[in-house]
Amino acid sequence: MINGVDGVSACAVIGVADELLGESVAAIVRTDTKTPPKNLRNTILSACMAVFPSHKVPRTLEFVEEFPLNSSLKFDLIKLRRMIEEKQSRQ
Repeated sequence: MINGVDGVSACAVIGVADELLGESVAAIVRTDTKTPPKNLRNTILSACMAVFPSHKVPRTLEFVEEFPLNSSLKFDLIKLRRMIEEKQSRQ
């Protein structure tokens, strides 16, 4: 779904710890160079809200230049989850 949004070159969606809900949805997005993240954030969230129930819409949306990869060259979900949770703990 998010990968189909113009300006998105790759996306990972994960569950992260949430004090209120127990777990919430986080999307980590790599963009192409044409679309500024500020405009893209609204586009992604609007597209998700049009399709998904509210509990499946990402509560966290982060932009990265590159994804951490594991030894199988797949997205390293543990590192992504840790990255999101560290950012949330600083806020």
